[in-house]
Amino acid sequence: MLFLTACSAQAPGQSGGSLTAEQITSTADMFREDGNEWLAGLLEDGEVDASDYAAASERYASCMRDLGYEVPAPMVNPTNSMTHIYDIDMGTRDPDAFGEDDLSCKDPDLNVIEAAYLNTGKQRMDESLRIAAQECMSKLDYEIPDDARDIRAFSGDPAADEGVQREAAATCINDEALRLFPDLPYVGVAY
Repeated sequence: MLFLTACSAQAPGQSGGSLTAEQITSTADMFREDGNEWLAGLLEDGEVDASDYAAASERYASCMRDLGYEVPAPMVNPTNSMTHIYDIDMGTRDPDAFGEDDLSCKDPDLNVIEAAYLNTGKQRMDESLRIAAQECMSKLDYEIPDDARDIRAFSGDPAADEGVQREAAATCINDEALRLFPDLPYVGVAY
């Protein structure tokens, strides 16, 4: 299964560039005003680190378990070496119901923390995936520099070619990730 998140990883109310500590703190204030003390507490120091992400990821998994799903240990997403991929069996549940459950457990806590974590952290593609995706892009006549280590470096400037290279990069990265990591149920790509 292919799962693409083709968007810029931003916390609510933010756009463009890396998030600043002030923007993250402001987001914490917004969630505190909305009554989400848990999320505000993770954001209030102005940074989102691996332990914050792990806490939000576990909160998501716990929510899904509370809804009756078996949730195995997460796998690390090889496209960024930061985020988690869960292989949750929806069993006999309706796919739409599963999607609603999944979204309700992610929103807003995991979604916000993951966006801030990706936006402020250092994404680094798994090396075997980087090499395979670079070779794939080369076959499509895109020259990716050897020092490209994240999805954005593979994606080029979407304004320059209406996102054609970005789509090619997403396809190469996803296809190669699923080939190299066959235990992954899907691959998530965020720009």
